Amino acid sequence: GKVMANVSFVPDTPSATDEFGHGTHIAGIIAGAGAPARWVTDGYAGGIAPGSHLVNVRVLGADGLGLT
Repeated sequence: GKVMANVSFVPDTPSATDEFGHGTHIAGIIAGAGAPARWVTDGYAGGIAPGSHLVNVRVLGADGLGLT
């Protein structure tokens, strides 16, 4: 429910799937909820901005490369 839109800027690749997980990792740092970690650690109360909404923008191809 946090991702409001998905966009791919990779030519000939309409999917905005996070092939390498880096974007998913960063999104968790920014907007993560603390509740899923409650049985693992008390040290994580949530991301930097847990109430935020996200726009997923894919800029790297399946090979991990992108153009500027």
